[in-house]
This record gives sequence, structure tokens and C-alpha cells, in this order.
Amino acid sequence: LRMGAKEIWMPTVSAGRRQRRVPDGHLAPRVAVFDAAGLPVPGLEAVLEMIARADAILGTGHLAPQETLALAALARNAGVSKILVTHPEFDAIAMDLATQAALADQGAFFERCYHTLHGAAPGRTKAMADAIRYLGPESTVLASDAGQLGGASPAHALLRFCEELLRYGIAADQIAMMLKDNPAWLLGLAR
Repeated sequence: LRMGAKEIWMPTVSAGRRQRRVPDGHLAPRVAVFDAAGLPVPGLEAVLEMIARADAILGTGHLAPQETLALAALARNAGVSKILVTHPEFDAIAMDLATQAALADQGAFFERCYHTLHGAAPGRTKAMADAIRYLGPESTVLASDAGQLGGASPAHALLRFCEELLRYGIAADQIAMMLKDNPAWLLGLAR
């Protein structure tokens, strides 16, 4: 953070939920943010305080929805003002709209990613468009999450994502907000 980091992520491939739900989930040793009793692991609260002092973004990683709710509450208590829920539609997370609404009520943003759609069941883009309509574009950041070996380039993936959202009725000005304004605010770049 002292070197200028803008976002600190919680575990992704090392999150317990991902390791249980996704075939590649065992690429890294499991890292928990809460112990078996549901208490924060040692050091988590100190990390959240550092994020708050730096006015950085807390990325929720691939935690289970209930872990994300608990983390968000803990983060708010530590003074974290910027929480970005990492691709809630990803199969490893599968966060329902009620949980997303509870997080949105706490001021959280949602990172909706095109890569989450890659190889997904038909209707995934429509489900994302429905979530954007339900929660409002004010709480969404659009991202590609692309660039992996053999996949689409980030720019191409983001362009396709925007085209698909337009087809499902998301307005161009809302897409601009989710691509530019919301990320700029989270990154501290908004004027």
C-alpha cells in the first residue's frame, strides 16, 4: 500500500469455496479469512485497517457469499469505504441477488466480468443485465477478467461484453458509468 497499491484482494484460487467448487481449485494451499468458529484469522483486522488508512479497495476474492457478508461488515467496522465484490456470478462464488442487495445496501460495488461468461451456460449475460437493473449501475464495475493464455484479449472481451449488455437493454450511458465513472471513483481518480 505504501508503494501505491489501489486494491487488496482476499483469497481467490486459495479460497476454500473455490477449492470445493471448481476443478482448478487446488492450485494453491487453502487460505482462510475466518476460522472454524467464524472469527477473523489473525492479521485480517490489521490488513483491513491498513486498507482503510490507505483509502484502498478491498477486493473480496472468491470467498463464499456468507464469508463476503461477514468480511464486509468487519471491513466497514475497520473504516474501509471501498468494497468491490469480485465477480459474484462466477461459479465458485454463485452469489444470489438477495446477498448482493444486502452488500449494496452497505455501499459495496460488484465487479461483473466478461470472463465469467466464457463457456458459461446460456443466459449468463442476461442474468448479469438483470442484476445490474435490480441493483443499479451505480454499484457495478465492468471488467474483462481476460488475458489468460488462450483466451480473448482484455480489450476484445470488454467490447463483446458491452455489446451483449446493450443487446439486453443496458443503456450506453449506464455502461459508460460502469466502465469509467465507478472505477474512477474507486481508484481515487474521479474529479
